[in-house]
Amino acid sequence: MPDRVNMGATINNGKVTNQPDPAAKKDPDVKAKEKTTAKGYKDQFLQLLVAQMKYQDPLEPVSNTEYISQYSTLSMVEQMSNMSSAMELSRAGDYVGKYVVIRDGISEDANSYKEVEGNVDYVTYENGKAFVNVNGQNYKADDVYQVVSSGYEYANKLAYEFIKALDKLPEAKYMTKADAKTVKNLALAYDKLDDVAKGMIEPKYLQRMKELLDAAKKILGEENKPAGT
Repeated sequence: MPDRVNMGATINNGKVTNQPDPAAKKDPDVKAKEKTTAKGYKDQFLQLLVAQMKYQDPLEPVSNTEYISQYSTLSMVEQMSNMSSAMELSRAGDYVGKYVVIRDGISEDANSYKEVEGNVDYVTYENGKAFVNVNGQNYKADDVYQVVSSGYEYANKLAYEFIKALDKLPEAKYMTKADAKTVKNLALAYDKLDDVAKGMIEPKYLQRMKELLDAAKKILGEENKPAGT
């Protein structure tokens, strides 16, 4: 499982856990940037406020009302920031266990991205951004393009298993009788796939299937028999 940095809030199987912050591994510049959070801004404001009170003109002091107003405004901004972070993490948490399509990099450049798909194992929250973990890699939750239905996921698995089985078969000229029977069973399995699964299989695999099936019929002496018998 990849290292988690900064806040390290993680959703796994519907539960939120906090991970330790490996600060010792971070570059000093990175750690300095991470300190500039809502809390960091608040601390800076308080320091400036104390300095302002310390060096104000005693003949024209700033009213307490103005101090309170400034502090209240900053506190409100901090609360809104925390609420926004919580909502983003909650929204990303809805992806856990679902099959998604991600356009990796589209948030940086809409014209340059790669598509990644798979099940979301868990969600992390790092440096103010939510990330989904798919196939062992973290991707920005904002880059999730589509949440796929369970039917699509099942069809994708069937198509994958068909191609995997086809790739294990030798070339037609090297097929044995046992291979020929396997090809015949594979052809029957293909016929039972729904249109969605069939549409996921590239033409090159269907062409190879046809070539192997023709060779299998010759090996089994079924050239003149109807298909499927």
